[in-house]
Amino acid sequence: MFRESTQPILKLIYFIFFTIFVRPLSYLPLTFLYVLSDGFYYILRYFLRYRIVVIEKNLTNAFPTYSTVERKKIIKDYYHFLADVMAENVKGLTISDREIDQRMHYEGLELLSRYKDENRNVTLLTGHSCNFEWMLMTINKFLPQPVYSFYVEIGNPYFRKLILNNRTRNGLQLLQAKDASAFYKDASIQNFANIFASDQSPSNPDKALWTKFLHQHTAFVMGADKYSRQKNCAVVYMAMKRIDRGSYSVTFQELCSDIQTMNSTELLNAYVNALENTIIEQPACWLWSHNRWKHQPKIKVKEAD
Repeated sequence: MFRESTQPILKLIYFIFFTIFVRPLSYLPLTFLYVLSDGFYYILRYFLRYRIVVIEKNLTNAFPTYSTVERKKIIKDYYHFLADVMAENVKGLTISDREIDQRMHYEGLELLSRYKDENRNVTLLTGHSCNFEWMLMTINKFLPQPVYSFYVEIGNPYFRKLILNNRTRNGLQLLQAKDASAFYKDASIQNFANIFASDQSPSNPDKALWTKFLHQHTAFVMGADKYSRQKNCAVVYMAMKRIDRGSYSVTFQELCSDIQTMNSTELLNAYVNALENTIIEQPACWLWSHNRWKHQPKIKVKEAD
């Protein structure tokens, strides 16, 4: 009872602390924030040892042929990357459009322009690589069609408003995940692109589709497949790559022009293969501290071929 009554107060206190001590840092140049990031790296890795057990387990299973030295190198680079992304997202609170536009590079836009000209809806499949927040903050400025993305309700109402306002600052339209079905049933909504980051662990693995991902049986909730078929969407993989510190590229790769010619398992495998290539190319830039494989398959598992 005490916990329930004080929870709203604690949420406000967290937000006040953030506003007083963290937000002012966003006005500093990113080069200075990277100095702080270099120091925070040591706190994350050696003092807090942030989720080190999860990270080591994930990397061991994902890269069984890598040596211990190779995996330790990825861990080191991952902590550096994680500290940098935290600094970048603090800067993202007040970064100018001019600066962030120079740091985000979109390639292969002619594919999206073609779909726009053909009046086609597009599903953008991606993963949580590189700076996902910066992508959400900028993508609507670069794509020829309006861009949507679903999100899960953020518990703290103060941070919710801050995060949603920041993500939508350049026109991205955010919808709660619970409204996905209504969105795709609305016949008036056409010629759009919708982002699905489908690499997170599903809440209900019994309703998921299983396949091999990074050498492990992995459950995927492919709502993107279900909804794409309702609007006959073209399916495009969106690969993010770190070019340099504070600089990223987003490249578009067609997975399926006509989704009716590809079944669900084929689409899932096409997405997984593309995502694996992204991760293998820059392994330190994916969320290894996330407990992606907390669900294990049952004895009999329906798995993609």
